[in-house]
Amino acid sequence: MQGLGLSRDVRRSVLAEMRKVVGGKPELVKATAGEMARYGKDPSLASMLINPFVLSSGTPSLPLAKTDNIQTLSATTSYTITAAIIGAAAAARVIYITVSWYEPTFSGSSISAMTVGGDTATRAVRAFNGSNFNNAEIWSCPAGTGSGIAANTTANIVMTLVRDVRMTTAVYRGDGYSSTAGTTGTGTTSASVTIGAAGMALVVCCNIQNAAGSISNVTEDYNFSVSAGGQRGIHGSKESAGGQSLTSTFSSASPNATLMAAAPF
Repeated sequence: MQGLGLSRDVRRSVLAEMRKVVGGKPELVKATAGEMARYGKDPSLASMLINPFVLSSGTPSLPLAKTDNIQTLSATTSYTITAAIIGAAAAARVIYITVSWYEPTFSGSSISAMTVGGDTATRAVRAFNGSNFNNAEIWSCPAGTGSGIAANTTANIVMTLVRDVRMTTAVYRGDGYSSTAGTTGTGTTSASVTIGAAGMALVVCCNIQNAAGSISNVTEDYNFSVSAGGQRGIHGSKESAGGQSLTSTFSSASPNATLMAAAPF
């Protein structure tokens, strides 16, 4: 495994999980490690090796998953997403919320605060135009050991808004990723970030049109046009075992005042 370029800590983590799988028998651990190293150039196996989040059953866990998505035509000044699904409890769980919103008439709109099950969420990045009519935002909230929602699988997400807005929201559960973003990126039709090894990035786009659109180089987890609202929100994610540069670009036949935000964790 050292030959695959894995750090000492990751090698130790993988070996510890192997011991659980094979019942701690040294000869089986040695044999298993040898086979893994032998086939280490297999992309799927390499991903499993580099990703330390392996269940004791030997089945790789899913460190990042979209657990819920919501859209509303009128998010009020105290907007609550009731019983949002935040996924299974885990010691290192973090909840991420990506938000795309638009207010067509009032230039002073903003999300001033957000809580998840009563715990404070932190904004990682916000892309907005000068008059605040439309925004693309990413928030995070630790939800593992020591948090007020450590045992919860659902939670009320409460946003404090200056004014009613049209909104799409995606909720993600991360296991083992940081709750603090690295260097974020914003733009009008694209956003770029660098994902660290065994890291991930979230991307969100707001386009002031109902027309179909897409964002590149990520898994699109939620792509929705708010009914009669003239706004499309697109929410995507990218996990990277080895780390990489990521640029996600918006494409549509009808772009209009588009904004994008991206954050690596």
